[in-house]
Amino acid sequence: MAKRATMGECREPPRRQTAMRKTIQAVCGLSVVVAFVFSTLFALSFVNRLMIWRVRDQYKPESFIVTGAEYHADAGVPDGGGDVTYWLDGIVAGTPERLIPNRNGTPQPRNADDLERRYPKGTKINVLYNPTAERTIIQDETLRVKVAVPDFWDREARLRLKLGIFVFVPAPLTFCIYLIVRHINWRHDPNSVSPLIVLRNKPRVS
Repeated sequence: MAKRATMGECREPPRRQTAMRKTIQAVCGLSVVVAFVFSTLFALSFVNRLMIWRVRDQYKPESFIVTGAEYHADAGVPDGGGDVTYWLDGIVAGTPERLIPNRNGTPQPRNADDLERRYPKGTKINVLYNPTAERTIIQDETLRVKVAVPDFWDREARLRLKLGIFVFVPAPLTFCIYLIVRHINWRHDPNSVSPLIVLRNKPRVS
């Protein structure tokens, strides 16, 4: 005579389904970490956009006269295989400045000679100039001198919105998905604790 299953045995989830749910939960947990790392990659560029927007009234139209070019690549790394930093040296309103030119879809300069061929000495470039900004190159751009284009501020607004989404959306979104998946797994496994209940019942610090 077959043994009748107890109520606890009937409620016990199949091992295969349990393993699948745990795998999905682990993938969701890993996605939170990946999303956080992804967001940090765009954080400095987003901060630059905010800094430019905050002092936008201090940017005035000027001319940048090229006097030279600088190109620095990782030592021992073939062309294009490592980090590259380059800029143009020049004069703006009688002050020596640096400008990182817009590529406008063109390939990255291969070396200093290539950069100088594109921008010979004496080349005049229309720029927006803020002499109060820092001279430091941050995230491959300088905030003091920006190449002037007709829709510069519209581009900045679109880029600021895009980077804001990259910075603030991925991590919270993936974390919410992770909590939902854990809560669903808890409903199928009475021995575990729901993270939603833990967050709701967390004692307040006085």
